Amino acid sequence: MWHYGNFFYMFLLTFLLFTLQLGYSEDVLPDQENWFLISSRELQRLEQISTNWERDRLNWLLQVRELKADSVNSNDLLRQERELTQNLRTSFSEYEAGQSILVSSKNGEIAGLKDGLAAEKLKTQKVRTLNIILGGILAAIVVIFAVKIYLKIQTGGMGWL
Repeated sequence: MWHYGNFFYMFLLTFLLFTLQLGYSEDVLPDQENWFLISSRELQRLEQISTNWERDRLNWLLQVRELKADSVNSNDLLRQERELTQNLRTSFSEYEAGQSILVSSKNGEIAGLKDGLAAEKLKTQKVRTLNIILGGILAAIVVIFAVKIYLKIQTGGMGWL
């Protein structure tokens, strides 16, 4: 029995020393790596994760490069489009100014034609008025001659015709 009791005390003492040693070694040597036991399956899984992370990182870097290239291309296209838009605005402004001058010129021509038409209407109205007056005078003369002839015929003398 003594043999089992010594064994128990030795086990207890070893366990306590081992526990104290672990605590002591972590406090005294903080830079020392901790060693863990892992299975080969866990190791393969960790290596696969590491490989996947590296592959993903390279894919992300490739995508970043592509996006940067696309960004440069997009910036160039945007710059060209801005230049084109500015040129179109300038051309349109010049066209608009030319059309404004043309419209002003045509409006001047229209105003001149309206003035000419108004003058022609006034002249036509004067001519009508003159024709009416002359027609009235001529009609009055004809009526006067007709009345004189009628009176001469009634009185019996046609000597002066």
